[in-house]
Amino acid sequence: STKKYNFPRKNSKGGGVHPIYNLNQMLTSGFKGALGVKTGFTTNAGRTFVGAAHRKGHTLIFVGMGIKESSKGAAESALTWGFKNLKNLKPVGTLVAH
Repeated sequence: STKKYNFPRKNSKGGGVHPIYNLNQMLTSGFKGALGVKTGFTTNAGRTFVGAAHRKGHTLIFVGMGIKESSKGAAESALTWGFKNLKNLKPVGTLVAH
């Protein structure tokens, strides 16, 4: 959820920092349990989005391709639905701690 971070510049004469910005609204808007996301676009796949959220001991992952609405909206809708319907879902895999 960090909106801005200043990385130290080690190779510049005066030191200084290099600011980076997080523009992903799913992370910065406070979506409950958001873990991380990767957005993208290709000619063949269109708008793409991979994101995950964790709530009450469950982690759900959303993968979308060819998204026509906002990526944030598609991911948040799917993840919200998933958390509301956990008892009706059958996992396709298990995340393993390392």
